[in-house]
Amino acid sequence: MDFERQHVDSNYQTIVFDWQEIETPENLTIQTTWNLDQFEGFFNSWSAVQNFKEKYETNPVDEFMAQVKELWTEPVYQITFPIFMRAGTK
Repeated sequence: MDFERQHVDSNYQTIVFDWQEIETPENLTIQTTWNLDQFEGFFNSWSAVQNFKEKYETNPVDEFMAQVKELWTEPVYQITFPIFMRAGTK
C-alpha cells in the first residue's frame, strides 16, 4: 500500500491536526454518472496502479476491466463516492 493511502483509509484521522476541530457533516457523497471509459480511467489514475505498473510492467486494471466489461450493460451508471473531511479553526 502506498504510504499516503493510509490517510484516506483512516478518513484523515492519521494526520496531525493543530487546530481546534469543528464538527463536519457525516455521510456526505458526490454522485456522478460515468461511462465505461470514465470508470476505467478512474482506476488507472490511482498512484498504486502506476506503482504496480512500474514494478511489474503490467497493468492490473486490464484484467479487472475485462471482467467489468462483461457485466457493464448500460451506457452509463451512477457512481457514488463518500466524502470525508476534517475542518478546524486556529
